[in-house]
Amino acid sequence: MRPRLLFAALSTVLFLSGIRAAEKEYPPVNPALLYWQAAAMLPTLTDEQATELRDMAAGKLPVDPAKATVLGSDASIHLIRKAALSSAPCDWGLAREDGPAMALPHLSKMRQLTSLALMESERQFLKGDSTSGIDWLLVAHRMARHSGAGDTLISFLVQESGEESALRAAARHCLGWDENTRRQYAEKLNSLPLPHSLQDSYRGEKVFIDWLGNLSARGDETKRKLLTESLGSVNNEKESDQGKALHNLISDPEAWRKEMTALYDFHSRTVAAFGKAWKEASPELEAINADIQSGDVILAKLSFPTVTSIHDRAFVTATLRTMLVAALDHGTQLDDTIVATYHDAFDDNPLRLLKAEDGTLSLCSAEPHPKDKVIQLSLGK
Repeated sequence: MRPRLLFAALSTVLFLSGIRAAEKEYPPVNPALLYWQAAAMLPTLTDEQATELRDMAAGKLPVDPAKATVLGSDASIHLIRKAALSSAPCDWGLAREDGPAMALPHLSKMRQLTSLALMESERQFLKGDSTSGIDWLLVAHRMARHSGAGDTLISFLVQESGEESALRAAARHCLGWDENTRRQYAEKLNSLPLPHSLQDSYRGEKVFIDWLGNLSARGDETKRKLLTESLGSVNNEKESDQGKALHNLISDPEAWRKEMTALYDFHSRTVAAFGKAWKEASPELEAINADIQSGDVILAKLSFPTVTSIHDRAFVTATLRTMLVAALDHGTQLDDTIVATYHDAFDDNPLRLLKAEDGTLSLCSAEPHPKDKVIQLSLGK
């Protein structure tokens, strides 16, 4: 027995040493670089093909294996998976010093690559290979989180879109999984790096206010030109009320200083509100919007986003995630009583179970959110 134990120990040591040597020779690669390589290997799609790709990824169209090979490429598929599984931090190398002119071309590419990953997941499920299908769902979840890297609102929104697509894809198949498969998927999903929070993403938007602040050292004409280019809706003609206010602001250093102080204050208030529960944050965000619209801080009126709708978006995703958790926990055993023990992320109201005439199940929010729309997750095709 001792020689065998010694051999096993030596084998383990040699195996681990090999892994360490490989990691030393090939350290984890920044996922962003791999995604760009995957994007470079993508075929050029017509508008019709791009729509087919999105519809197959969303389960609206059955996956056509022949078309799937045209809409993607084996090289892209390989690189997507490698990027998603990389343990290195995702750094898109954003030129943050450019402020509003900062280029974000990777986000549209990540949307296409995420659709490709979800189409691959659907293709695996079509083959009856649930294990591979689930692996690709997890790839899509990781891609969503990588999309959110960069701490901007648009990055956050792309992350939420990718996350929602992956959640809905899982919901289409999970009732067909056995309990062990559902549990394993849930455990792997929970072990993934957390999505970027709305609060952190909005905190990163401060770079755009900093950019505006740095304009104070510029001459009036340069300042006016840069503002016009970055805030496309600005009309600088003196005949317009907006143009007059901006003209006066640009030529008055003291007014500019007060404007910047107000912008930083609005940003700080919004960051703080985004860290709170929906019930508490919503009235605060409404008050911030009201203060901006009724006040005289023109740059806030021109540059601040509609923060209430972005805030709602984060809680829609959180509610969909809770719905999927309920389906994973109970599978086909879901009933009204069980579903009522799960709550939405808005008002903390119990979820509802809907049964269609064809037997299809859906989970719904008790109250319409946001803007009078009921949040619904279909379980099955």
